[in-house]
Amino acid sequence: MKIIRFSSKKLEKIYNRGQIRQLRVEEKVRKIIDDVRLFGDEALIKYTRKFDKVKLNQRQLKISQIEINGAYANISPHFVSSLKVVIENVNRFYRKQLRKSWRIKGAEGVVLGENYTALEKVGVYIPAGTAPLVSTVYMTVLPVKLAGLKKIVLISPPDKNGYINPHI
Repeated sequence: MKIIRFSSKKLEKIYNRGQIRQLRVEEKVRKIIDDVRLFGDEALIKYTRKFDKVKLNQRQLKISQIEINGAYANISPHFVSSLKVVIENVNRFYRKQLRKSWRIKGAEGVVLGENYTALEKVGVYIPAGTAPLVSTVYMTVLPVKLAGLKKIVLISPPDKNGYINPHI
């Protein structure tokens, strides 16, 4: 059996190489988030052009009801009926996970318990590209709907023509 020995410095370098890459990624992501906070839609358009190679305008950032209706017209009835079954199954699963607020009276009148409050809004990212992950829609959106969120913003990269996959 061949035994390989490394110096402490070599082992430390091997151990830390992933962390260094992770820090670089975090720096890049932090810059993008800061840009979006500062410049809003302008930054979204800039990064869509950079990463997705699609030139969008401000109007294209929000899907209209007409576009949603058009998406329904472009997907098969079989897909829609299958999706309804999936939605019911996923909802049934997530309903079991819902937590309820509760309280009990402890010693000397102390009230103990847990209070669950839904967030006001949440953003959900749905990967797309060559193979849109439709399952990500119902696995992320359905639990937050069941939890009672008032506003869900769904974000997904466009195809090369600037459109969101109709199945999403």
